[in-house]
Amino acid sequence: MKQKKRQKNQRYAEFLRKTLEPQETKRLLALQKSLRKLGTFPETDSKKIILFHINFLDIVSSFQDDGYLKYQPQKKRKIAELFNFAIQRSGRQNASPKWNVTKKGEKVTKRNVVYGGVFGLPIKPAIYWLSLPKNKTVTLDYHHLLEVDKKNSPIIKTEKVWQTDAIVNAGIRQFTENNLKVILNCIDRLLA
Repeated sequence: MKQKKRQKNQRYAEFLRKTLEPQETKRLLALQKSLRKLGTFPETDSKKIILFHINFLDIVSSFQDDGYLKYQPQKKRKIAELFNFAIQRSGRQNASPKWNVTKKGEKVTKRNVVYGGVFGLPIKPAIYWLSLPKNKTVTLDYHHLLEVDKKNSPIIKTEKVWQTDAIVNAGIRQFTENNLKVILNCIDRLLA
C-alpha cells in the first residue's frame, strides 16, 4: 500500500515539475532581464546607490509576490534554495534589515523604503536621505586596535561624513551589490 502511494506521489511530483518548470523558467528569464536593465551598479554616488537599491527591491518584491521557486530538478535544489533565500532577503522583508516593509503587491518607492538606525541617525524614508543637504554630517570614529600610540592606547581616527553617505556605506551598498550578484548567478546556474 505504501509503495503504491509513494509511486503515485512521485508521478504527481514529476507531472507538476514538467508542467510548472517551464513557467518558472519564464519567470526567471523575466527577472534576469529586469535586473540587467538596472545597468551597472553605481560605485560612489550615494543618491544613485539608493535609487538603484529601491529599483532592485521593487523588482525582487514583484517576483517574490508571485511565489518562490518550487519546481526545479533535484540536482539544482541547492541553487534554488540559495536563490529563494536571496529573494526572501531582498524582497519584502520580515527580518533585519527592514528597509522594504511594503505589503504584497505594493510598489516599492523612495517614500516607503526606510533607512537609518545606524550611527545614531533616525529611521526615515529614502526620500529624506535623498534630499538631505550635504552639510548634515555625522562623525564616525574608527578604533584601530592594532595601531597604538606611544602610551599603548589605541589610535582613534574620526571622520565627518554626509549622513546619506554614512547610511549607504553602513550596509546598503554591500547588501545590494552582493544580493544582485547572488541572484543573477543563481539564475544563470538554474537556466544552464
